[in-house]
Amino acid sequence: MTTLRLRLDLLRRAPEGTLTAAGTRLVTRTIAAAERLYELAQSLVDLVSVDTGGAGLQIKPFDLAAVAAGVVDAIEPEARDKGLAVRLDAADGMPPLHSDEHLVRLILVNLVGNAVKFTERGEVSVSVTSEPGAHRVVVRDTGPGISEGSRSRIFEPFGHLEPLSHKHTRGAGVGLAIVRRAVDALGGRLELESHGSEGATFIVVIPSQPSAPH
Repeated sequence: MTTLRLRLDLLRRAPEGTLTAAGTRLVTRTIAAAERLYELAQSLVDLVSVDTGGAGLQIKPFDLAAVAAGVVDAIEPEARDKGLAVRLDAADGMPPLHSDEHLVRLILVNLVGNAVKFTERGEVSVSVTSEPGAHRVVVRDTGPGISEGSRSRIFEPFGHLEPLSHKHTRGAGVGLAIVRRAVDALGGRLELESHGSEGATFIVVIPSQPSAPH
């Protein structure tokens, strides 16, 4: 995928006159289509890995704030291109989270990525805190919100929001399914708050220590 994209990008940036305007548009659309295909394939791989990896969780202590900061740093350029601010608020002195770092990162990548994708103006904020026995992640956006009619299906594979009034990149429809399954695999809790068109807030609560085996 990376090699293909580089070749297409080089073709798109060819010296003036090499491609016609129609040819340039075709290459640009091909790049976008290839990226969507890659996103779908990677999302499906992630979904399968979550579904089949529950018994093989890799539990270790790690710094949740550092993981969140890495995710925000990776997604921030996309947000900046849209004129959005991405703000991270992490509490000082949090104890380590004993959990599966890969699954926690998947949760953050999909929640923050979705928030940026569906927000046209304003900001996306990420809050990371700890409380007795748990760590909490809150991802809030100023996007169009999530209607009651969409909430019953957005956590299912290939479930999409109802059509929005603004244009956006249609995703694979598995991001929130990955989040739901990952949270369940970690023994956590996932909540959604959304009021009309005032944006959406996703709250993830993860046990600070893995549950004792039965």
